[in-house]
Amino acid sequence: MEIDSAGDDTDPVETIRVLREQLELLEKEHNRKMIAKMNDFQRNVHLIHGKLDKAEKKVEVIKRKKRYNRIEIQAEIDKNERLKRENEVLAKDEETLVEQNERTERSRHFLMQQEVALENQIVAMKREMEELSAENEKKSSEILNQKDEIIALKRQPREIKLINYDNKVDYLGLESKLFYKDVVNKLERDGIASLKLSPQEGFQAYHSANFTRQSYKTIKKILKDHQLPDPFPPIKGIISLERKVASDDVFTVYQSKGVKDEGKIVTVAHLNDVAKTVSERIEQLIDTEKLTLDFDKGIWLTNLGDKGGQEVKLCLSIGNVDLPNSCHNLIPLGVFDDEESSEALLKHIPTVIDQLNNLKELKITVNNTELLIPVDMFLGDDMKFQYDMLGHQGASATNPCMFCLKRGRIKIRDYKRGERTVRRTEKSYSDASAKGSAKTTVESVKSQSSFVFTGISLDHVTIPSLHTIMGVAQGFGFDNLLLWTTTMDCEDKALKITKADIKQSRVRKSNLINLQKTVQMLDVELSSMLTVAVVLQHFQDSTLDGTDETERAACPAEKCLYRDRSIGKAPLFDARLVKCETCEETSVVRLCVPRKLHPEEMEDMENAIDTMWLCLQEFAADDNVTPELYALLEHVMEFVETHHTWAKTSEHPIEAFHAAYNTSKLRYRTTRNDLLRAKECFKRCLINNRVFDLS
Repeated sequence: MEIDSAGDDTDPVETIRVLREQLELLEKEHNRKMIAKMNDFQRNVHLIHGKLDKAEKKVEVIKRKKRYNRIEIQAEIDKNERLKRENEVLAKDEETLVEQNERTERSRHFLMQQEVALENQIVAMKREMEELSAENEKKSSEILNQKDEIIALKRQPREIKLINYDNKVDYLGLESKLFYKDVVNKLERDGIASLKLSPQEGFQAYHSANFTRQSYKTIKKILKDHQLPDPFPPIKGIISLERKVASDDVFTVYQSKGVKDEGKIVTVAHLNDVAKTVSERIEQLIDTEKLTLDFDKGIWLTNLGDKGGQEVKLCLSIGNVDLPNSCHNLIPLGVFDDEESSEALLKHIPTVIDQLNNLKELKITVNNTELLIPVDMFLGDDMKFQYDMLGHQGASATNPCMFCLKRGRIKIRDYKRGERTVRRTEKSYSDASAKGSAKTTVESVKSQSSFVFTGISLDHVTIPSLHTIMGVAQGFGFDNLLLWTTTMDCEDKALKITKADIKQSRVRKSNLINLQKTVQMLDVELSSMLTVAVVLQHFQDSTLDGTDETERAACPAEKCLYRDRSIGKAPLFDARLVKCETCEETSVVRLCVPRKLHPEEMEDMENAIDTMWLCLQEFAADDNVTPELYALLEHVMEFVETHHTWAKTSEHPIEAFHAAYNTSKLRYRTTRNDLLRAKECFKRCLINNRVFDLS
């Protein structure tokens, strides 16, 4: 400890002196201890030799006298063994002393090396101090010269008026109204301080706050009138970015006739070059470090189509971002105000469909290097859109499943999970379409139909997570709850309730069960209410004040009956918190996340589906297996096990996209020209993509 504290001294010379003194003291102390231990060792050796001689003499005496007392002989032998062990211990002590001596020598050698190193440091520090002294003398002379120049300039009787102080900072202190403003501008030009938004940042702020040209100019004028720093870039920079992101060359707006009503004028807006737009978007995501290639098959793209309001929107979702299910992440491919059908898509935006079918890879430029990235294309949105894109008749068909030939309209109690069924393929769809006619269909496939998106296989059709969960929850959960509550609230017990306003058989069965339970609980209710009366009497007699601050989970009610222990005698009432464990086990929604699922999460999802199915068999056995429920039971886990996710790109964003598009329509509602209004709304969608990438 003394050596360490000496080494921490700030003066190297004093440190070396202290170390030398300590080394000498250690050597003296060590030599003294070694001499003392050697003397003790020699004395012990002499004593042992003396004891051995005496023992040998005693043995000789015993032999001569021929006294063979076994006990004494054994005692002497034990003494000899103890003496031998002591001799061995002394030998080990000697070895220990030798090792300590060697360690002392090594420590001495280390201290000598440390001394040499410190001497070298002292030499280097002296050399550095000499260099610093020379440099300080040089700077001192320069400072003196500058002071002389400043004094000489101040003595000159002339008025100085400067606009740019970049190279004239020597005049600090003279009268100037623009000096500090120029200093701040200089700091900004040198990158030391940021006082103004860049064009991209201004572009983001402009469109995130929904500014107009007039409101933007008004804000800049107010800042200028009050002589406040203006952080916003010129409007020209924002307009330039708008033209770059959503120029007239990027998309086309035109009018055509309706699919069924040829007298209807349909306004259509669509992208001109899908591959180029998507590639530029990918490059922008790379520049902003927003692209996350968490899947190994390339860029995850999902086609989403839906009708909201008057317009049908076809969009493309990029899954390789942190928020893929944001409506502003959707690239608008085509928008038209006609019916939602495959015929309308093929008539109004055929070039977009062809480009999507030929989109196998993307050519992007990163660091002046062209790269080819493969595309993994999926078909998303709700089942209605998917049925139409595949040529399927729909959910009411004989074979409602789009993945297999399972027949529909099966009761839950009669349905068996996991049965082998004939799987649909791209070829089976084509063959069934060719065999069908206008009057008859084969395997619920429309006659003379085909896949609209030929580049998407069946295993890349995403089962809609939002509509599936909502459909199952509504059909088998909320509808049953509504049935039960309506039955309980119905005053006319003899009223026949049909399936349309809640099934009659279930009402009668529920009433019968309730009556049986009521009869069984009469005695329990009577005794429980008597107990409640006693507790209320306690409140009236002020034996309870209705408050209990000592309990951590105290009830906020003014008069809580459970504060009286007497309420425990009422079997009808229970103060315990009831938690539905089944609802916790069937929490499938929490696993519908836009990311790659872990194996444990996929196992949890499968277990949740199994638990949900058991509950449906128990409480909804008379209901039919809907297409959504069938897809959830049989095909969701197949998709999850193949792609390690279910809701990477779901139908959530297209539903929110309708609201965003309606907001744009509301903004340009005064524009009477339909083409111009559609152009501005489509441009706003493209601008939202860039704002999403920058935010």
